[in-house]
Amino acid sequence: MAVSPALRRWASIVLAVILVGFIGWAVYREWDPFVSAVRRLTWQSLTLATLLGFVSLFANAMSWRGVMRSVGVPLPLIPALRVFGVSQLGKYVPGSVWPVLAQVELMRARGASRAHTGTASLAAMVVGIVTSAGIGTTLVIAVDEELRRQYWYVIGVVLLGAVVLLPPVLTRVLVLLERLLRRQFRPPRIGWAGMVTATAWSCAMWGAFGLHLWVLGRGLGADMLTPAQATGAFALSWVVGFLVVLAPAGVGVREAIVVLVLTPVMSEGDALALAVVSRVLLTAVDGAAGLVALILGRREAARAPGARLDRPPRDAAPPEQ
Repeated sequence: MAVSPALRRWASIVLAVILVGFIGWAVYREWDPFVSAVRRLTWQSLTLATLLGFVSLFANAMSWRGVMRSVGVPLPLIPALRVFGVSQLGKYVPGSVWPVLAQVELMRARGASRAHTGTASLAAMVVGIVTSAGIGTTLVIAVDEELRRQYWYVIGVVLLGAVVLLPPVLTRVLVLLERLLRRQFRPPRIGWAGMVTATAWSCAMWGAFGLHLWVLGRGLGADMLTPAQATGAFALSWVVGFLVVLAPAGVGVREAIVVLVLTPVMSEGDALALAVVSRVLLTAVDGAAGLVALILGRREAARAPGARLDRPPRDAAPPEQ
């Protein structure tokens, strides 16, 4: 059944209001400790940490774009940033599937099939989980001598999980996921070059997030905190927060993991302050990027209604080699 433009417009408005409400709630619940912690930070630390937040978001978008390329959807840079920026607002709604659903619908408007975008979005999710679990677990254990001595085998087990990112293996994983989600389409083949690019960008993203956390931690006086510890703490907190699907964007869960991991090198109060400041800054980054993406997307639609991909990949389109 066709949906009228007016109904789509009102649905977009209602969705935007819901998203703003969830984002506002995420900021409100952290506001008092955020203000208290910010007073201890210099403007240089806050500015650099915010810029690193934007760098991390850009790397995340490039990783997703790489996965899109791997399934045969050659998406230009600016449209990729627009679609990704808008879709990321969905992570503030409880449940981990909203960004994927947003990407499928936004890319469908550009001429991509649901099969291609759904496969790419699920693959990008797997890339994020595998890289964050691998980097987070490895760094958290490797930098602590006692943990390294007791749990050295965990690093090997987690790194073995990287085999999931090999296209033949990942294709089978996605088939299983799509069966669990009760989807009946056959996923397109996944190319190697796009997956290598996506994985590299995902690792760069965790590095930027780690530097973001390290800059804030040093600003709060955590002289013992290293970039490796900060990166491990952030990556591990993200994957745990992601898996707790009822927490929008991992609110509360990520902060708890950051405090747990970093208390050996800073006080519990400072670790909590660090986690709260990071949360609010990154929420603001997501909101700003999403707002810009929405504005640019509306302008693009006004200039070229029904803008589509140069080569719309349908289900029969060949993947990259």
